[in-house]
Amino acid sequence: MRLPELGTYHYRDDVSSLPVEEDHPWHVPWMRYVEMHADFGPDVTLLLVSDWKDPRIRPVLRRIAGLARLTAKGYLDSLSWLPDELKEIIAVHALDGGAGPRNTPALYAAMPAVIATEGAWVPRGGLHELVLALARLAEAAGAELRTGEPVERVERGRIFAGRKAYEADFVVSDLDANRLDAMLPSGRASVPKKLTPSGVDVYAVLREPLPPRCRTAPCWCPTTRRSSSPTSSPARSRPRRYFFSITTGPTRCTQTRRAP
Repeated sequence: MRLPELGTYHYRDDVSSLPVEEDHPWHVPWMRYVEMHADFGPDVTLLLVSDWKDPRIRPVLRRIAGLARLTAKGYLDSLSWLPDELKEIIAVHALDGGAGPRNTPALYAAMPAVIATEGAWVPRGGLHELVLALARLAEAAGAELRTGEPVERVERGRIFAGRKAYEADFVVSDLDANRLDAMLPSGRASVPKKLTPSGVDVYAVLREPLPPRCRTAPCWCPTTRRSSSPTSSPARSRPRRYFFSITTGPTRCTQTRRAP
């Protein structure tokens, strides 16, 4: 399902949607920004679906090599004709890379143009449908999925979860490295020197649809400049800047019951 827009962004006293509407003062520079990245979407798609040995990706890698050497902030700062306020809105998408604009590759500063042009697509029923689809694929391939069993310890060829031991040829973890280290036999728990931006999601289900005048995804950007926007921060420190987004859309609700 294609969303009508990427979102509506609030930065100080300015409000704009992406794509920028035709009657907005930023429309002309926005279109120039979009045209600069006209081939970027197909290039990224080819990289995502191709083997790294595929010779077709070589010219693509050469084309994006320049962006790969820059940060999102550095790249946007080089576009002198782009309004500063619009730069701030575009820079927020660097958070998709897990860090602020100062620490994220410039590729993330180009993605809003691609998404706004090719469309922001979400599964019918919400993004959790992707999780359910992956689960069905895994089960169809013979995998057994276990939930509600927090992993307690990891050893070579074995994991311990829910007071049970499971043998494994390979153990694949998506935990942060410091958390995984605490579960290994060495038990060397460590605290990273810097933490990347974190988010808190709050889900709600409405009894009635929102009125048509409600925008798809209103976003409130930090009011400080990109030099001090959400980025990595010292561990155990409280974040000083926040980014708020409200995403609405049809979802499929399923009733679940907690096991006694």
